[in-house]
Amino acid sequence: VDHEEIQRGVGRPNFIYHLTDAAASLFPNNYDQLASYVLDAIEGLFGREAVDRIFEQRRQEQAQSYRPQVDGTSLTDRLEQLTHLREAEGYMPVWEAREDGTFQLRQYHCPILHVAAECQAACTQELALYVDVLDAEVVRQTHQAKGDTTCSYQISPHGKKAKRRA
Repeated sequence: VDHEEIQRGVGRPNFIYHLTDAAASLFPNNYDQLASYVLDAIEGLFGREAVDRIFEQRRQEQAQSYRPQVDGTSLTDRLEQLTHLREAEGYMPVWEAREDGTFQLRQYHCPILHVAAECQAACTQELALYVDVLDAEVVRQTHQAKGDTTCSYQISPHGKKAKRRA
């Protein structure tokens, strides 16, 4: 709870109290349901292609925003920079180098999981975003929207194919 002091005429000041953002997040909200409804309505009115185009536009805007910040000369540098950006967005990412020269990126949280579970375009475009900004081969290995505990990606330099999970 935070407060503001308001002086109204002569006498003691009044205090106005309000919840901080941290406290507000403890109360129920319907963001997921609203987002799902809006996407369903768009699909009903304009077709699945319209929903897909929305997520494609989101990816393009994210890529445009990320590119100046993901500009490392090595794939390791770019992966570290991307991880910091995604961490700030709540994805809880970690990455590690593998002995075979590839990397694995794992995301332990998905802030848009409810939407992603209902709309494959969200995840398809996320994968395309990673390919674009990392300038690398990226293969999704696990997928929270499909019931896995993380989203994980095998990342390799172009020309060195990442292996799909069986």
